[in-house]
Amino acid sequence: MNSSGFLVGFVLSGILGYANPDQEALKQYQNQPLIIKLSTPVNTFNTLCFAADAYTEIPSLMREAFSCLEVEPGSISPDILIKMILDLEEILDELSVPLSDFNALPGQDKVVVFKDEALSIVLKKCNDGLWRFDRDTVSRIKSMRIVSASRTQARKLVANQLKSGLHDPNNTMSEFMEHCYKGDFITATHHLDLSGFSPDKIKTTGALIGWKLAAIIQRKGYLFTQEIPEDPDGPKYIWNASSKGMIAVQRVYKPGGKDAWLFTKDTIRAVDLIYEDIKDQPIDIRYKIMGKIVPTVPANFDPSLFQIKSGKPDSLPDEFSSPRKLLRNFYLAIMMAEFDIGSQKKLNNFLDLSMLPFEDLENLGPKRAFMLDAILRKISPDSNTVVDSWSSSSQVISGPPGFDIGIIRQHDGCWRFGPETVANIPNMFAKLSSEEQAKYNYTHDLANPRNTIFFFLAAVNSFNNREAMRALDLSAIPVPARHDLGPVLAFKLKYIFDRVSQVYLQEIPTDSKLIIYELYRGPFGKLFISPHDNGKGKMEWKFDASAVKHIEFIFNLVIDMPVREDFIKFNLIRLNADFWSEPGIWFRLNIPVKYHQIIAGLCIYQWVFGFILLALCFFSSICLSLFVKFGIHYFVPKSSNVLFKTRMRRNLRALRFLSFFILIYAFIPWLDLPNNVAIFIYTAEQILLTIVVTWFFLQLVDTIALIYEVSEYMIKYKGVADMLVPFLSSAIKLVVVLIAISLLIKNFGETESLGRFLAGLGILGIGISLAAQDSLKNLFGTLLLISEKSFRVGDKIILGDKEGIIEQLGFRATKLRTAEDSILLIPNANLATAIIDNYGLRKQRRLRLIFGIDLHTEIEKIGLLHVKLLEKLVATPRVIANKTKISFLKIGENGLEFEVSAFADIQNDDQERDLKEMILETVLQLALEMEIKTTNLKK
Repeated sequence: MNSSGFLVGFVLSGILGYANPDQEALKQYQNQPLIIKLSTPVNTFNTLCFAADAYTEIPSLMREAFSCLEVEPGSISPDILIKMILDLEEILDELSVPLSDFNALPGQDKVVVFKDEALSIVLKKCNDGLWRFDRDTVSRIKSMRIVSASRTQARKLVANQLKSGLHDPNNTMSEFMEHCYKGDFITATHHLDLSGFSPDKIKTTGALIGWKLAAIIQRKGYLFTQEIPEDPDGPKYIWNASSKGMIAVQRVYKPGGKDAWLFTKDTIRAVDLIYEDIKDQPIDIRYKIMGKIVPTVPANFDPSLFQIKSGKPDSLPDEFSSPRKLLRNFYLAIMMAEFDIGSQKKLNNFLDLSMLPFEDLENLGPKRAFMLDAILRKISPDSNTVVDSWSSSSQVISGPPGFDIGIIRQHDGCWRFGPETVANIPNMFAKLSSEEQAKYNYTHDLANPRNTIFFFLAAVNSFNNREAMRALDLSAIPVPARHDLGPVLAFKLKYIFDRVSQVYLQEIPTDSKLIIYELYRGPFGKLFISPHDNGKGKMEWKFDASAVKHIEFIFNLVIDMPVREDFIKFNLIRLNADFWSEPGIWFRLNIPVKYHQIIAGLCIYQWVFGFILLALCFFSSICLSLFVKFGIHYFVPKSSNVLFKTRMRRNLRALRFLSFFILIYAFIPWLDLPNNVAIFIYTAEQILLTIVVTWFFLQLVDTIALIYEVSEYMIKYKGVADMLVPFLSSAIKLVVVLIAISLLIKNFGETESLGRFLAGLGILGIGISLAAQDSLKNLFGTLLLISEKSFRVGDKIILGDKEGIIEQLGFRATKLRTAEDSILLIPNANLATAIIDNYGLRKQRRLRLIFGIDLHTEIEKIGLLHVKLLEKLVATPRVIANKTKISFLKIGENGLEFEVSAFADIQNDDQERDLKEMILETVLQLALEMEIKTTNLKK
């Protein structure tokens, strides 16, 4: 096979996993007698550690590891022994004791490998001459494993500050070899200090160096990770040294912001020399047993062939092509599932569910995915530190103790969360607090960075830009413009995120004590959020004012950029602006680019649309005023009066201006004006609109009063209403003016000034009330008289010894016209508390007339007069028959006096006077007919 064919075949072998174990090598290894494998402390260490390394592939090697422990045969079950060996291997891995410490001096039968207050590892030479871990060490394995696990976790806190996969010597060397086993030498270059190489040289010469280095290591001996240090802060580690050079790793600064442990530059320079010296030597038999073989480089190999094949199958979905892509696409899928319940089944694709019952996958899969999301939110890993290579080794995302997330590549080539991780999700989830277990909720809480970002994204995706603007610090924008400009800026910010930024909620912290959190920093600027006092003693996280200020600038730069493909795939964006929610942006995105040319600060289409909208608003306001004018003339009689027309024309002018400004205000968002122009227009519009609305209501009050004056329908309400209408008009106008002043103060953000203004009005009101107590008493008396409808203008009343007709009801006093035709002014406060006899409210009027006849009139004539007069009165129209009577009063000086008492259904004094005259005429007529002499007739 030629060299290129060999390489392509070798790289492709990475897709299928490691080569099968070499059975011949395994048989050869197993045939070695224990007297050799346990002949020295070093050999015992190698035997036990290799058995632990090969346990998953070759469990039978554990039988040899049993012999490494000083235990009585048959005293401990094989299952427990296996667990003890694996625990001891973990302890040795944590201690990372170099093999030199296992050497025994001649005649020495005991070696203390490690000892401190909690851990003690001792090997002893037993009676059969074989070296084993002594009984005390074996008895303490369980307790020592707990101690070593705690130390491992403490060290991870430091390791997390270094680049993932390169955070200590052990991790660097073991992962380097894993990449080389799979033939992914390009990824293996990440573990080499190639800082002086160009990118192209790294992929060719760098990959070749990695291949040679891996071949050297396999021929120098088996890589026992248990002896390689795991200390991120340790000194340079030399694994092997010879006259040709050394193989070493050390901590170096790597571009990207984090330190990393890499094979040193001295090692890189010595590779060719060491390789030529050792290439013909056989590899360690243990690599053959494991099926992890790195062949030597073919003669005359061309390094450019490394670029022929990357190893990743072309048909592999991009979201499963590397640990980093898996993690990020899982984040996006979770976000999509939050807004689209139907997409929850897709979450199963990210998990290896092979350990779950098949019939339960549909329900358990999404449930485990949401649990995993909560766990990742607890850990908050930085996806930038996760390996982005298809051919990388399995990854582990570590968090607090007990929180480890494994990501593995499966046989189909896809990266997924491993089966052990999926099986352990419920246990990790149970360790979370109830707050951490909760799924994302569309909440108004902005208490921390993550809540704010989720609230913002959910609001914009739900077409609720006005709610989303709560996440923006708009303090730098004048108050009159915030209500209209805030929703537009919210949509533009989301538009920017969909094109240039990667927002993964699980990576955003929930620590509310942070000072600032940066979401994006790049060629377009930076966007960050910070805490702000909401004025109620509570801190809320918002996009900083400086970030809000740059939204318009960044939006103009990215307006033509395509949306990120992963967002389109997961349906996490609004591909275009909505016409009704963002009309201005909708026009801007859909109008041809040639009309976007700037002239005098505005685009061509904005100038054209602006003039069209001005003309349309002006025409519409004219039509509206004409329509209202026609309606008034149609429904209000006497509206054709010249004076009425003149006053109405003046009043309708306010309506025309109001409708014009309202339409202008409604259409401004359609233009998507630049921020500086929009702020000026919205501010001026708010001032003008407040003034015009005030003017309109003042004119509306006058219009209603004018209609009252000419309306025939309102005639029956005349009287008190004549006084009430001017009073109410003045009061309403005063209230309108005060409200307008308050709105102007509020619109300019002067909350304290508004409070002082209202307080001043209150103090002024108190002062006026104290200075004009009597006037206020009369005013309240007036209101009381009006509300109780005690009398009307024109009513005749008796007030104590005063009697007269109500001529006018004023705010302070009531005018009473007396019988002497004089005017009597009575304070309304006194009138409201006095006893009033209102003749004007009578339903029937009582008529009393006295007449006299001569003393010498015959009794028969008197009786006949009484009968005939009563008949006449009863038959008189409007006289109530059953309430009419004639009574004898007395014998007077001039004759006999009689009284006529009758109730009549009459409404005014003229009718009463006419009826009295008619009754007197009837009395005189009957007296003349009966020849009775009358005396002293009185009404």
